Amino acid sequence: MEINNLNQGGQQIKVNVADQPNVECENCKNIFFDKVTIIKKISKLLVGTPDDQLVPMETYKCAECGHINKEFIV
Repeated sequence: MEINNLNQGGQQIKVNVADQPNVECENCKNIFFDKVTIIKKISKLLVGTPDDQLVPMETYKCAECGHINKEFIV
């Protein structure tokens, strides 16, 4: 799979995704992840509504040990 993008000079850059390094679990070095949802609670005082608001945000956990890498925490 290739990604085409323009750099700041307007030149097209081709990146072969297969050649890029895998992201590894910080805990066990596994390279497979499952999509999970973190739910953020926004105070009603911040959003001006009668109730607190729940906002789902997707992230990833290690498929082997369940760890969530620091870079995935939103």
